[in-house]
Amino acid sequence: MTRKQTGMTMFVAGLVALIVVIVWVRIVGYYVTQVPIIAVLLGGGIALMFFGSKLFRGTNSHGAVDWRPVDGDAGGVVAPTGESVPVPVSVPVPVPVPEPEPAAVLEPLPVPPPAPIPAEPTSSPIDEATSVVERRPLSSTGWAITLQSGSRVQLTADTFIGRDPDVSPGFESAALVRIDDSGSSVSKTHAHLSVREGVLTVTDWGSTNGTIVVTRDGTELHAKPNVPVEVPHGASVEIGVYEIVVE
Repeated sequence: MTRKQTGMTMFVAGLVALIVVIVWVRIVGYYVTQVPIIAVLLGGGIALMFFGSKLFRGTNSHGAVDWRPVDGDAGGVVAPTGESVPVPVSVPVPVPVPEPEPAAVLEPLPVPPPAPIPAEPTSSPIDEATSVVERRPLSSTGWAITLQSGSRVQLTADTFIGRDPDVSPGFESAALVRIDDSGSSVSKTHAHLSVREGVLTVTDWGSTNGTIVVTRDGTELHAKPNVPVEVPHGASVEIGVYEIVVE
């Protein structure tokens, strides 16, 4: 705190003490027992105001001018004439700031060309002529079927027949006979032909139009889904509207 600030604080404190004494006397009154307190407040307030004004004006208790510089005064010391004596102020020397080095420019990494997308394999269309697809060479069972196209197919132990037959689980070695049916009455995997101990049976494989065995005397045996039906020599098998002759 500077000397002027200290003097101003003392002066204000003394003034407050005097105001308190005046308010006390006018509102509360005073008694004999309160005279010392009032006297202390009154005397202290006057003393604080006196010495505070001295400090604020820059004189000591004898009224002489104090030539010492006042803390916080930027204009210098107070002269007897009231003029301000300038005090030399040191000017800071500017420090040169080095220029920042230019940032290194990073070259972009080369982007590899995208990998070519392999072309989707195209499925070959089904040949119009009936063909036989075998998983592996199998021995003949002595049974054969003749298709409407005139093709003759030797039967193996297991054969699936239809427009585009597929091997079911458990029959991985079965042969596949593909039927050309323009009317689409034959299901994809229509029936299963099986030869066991010289006996030929046909099983409807859940087809849409069913499977019928027609004997030589014209008797029709309707096969239920997944139920084998024996096929005698010389009979024919109807799958949809397609007829197969059994030999």
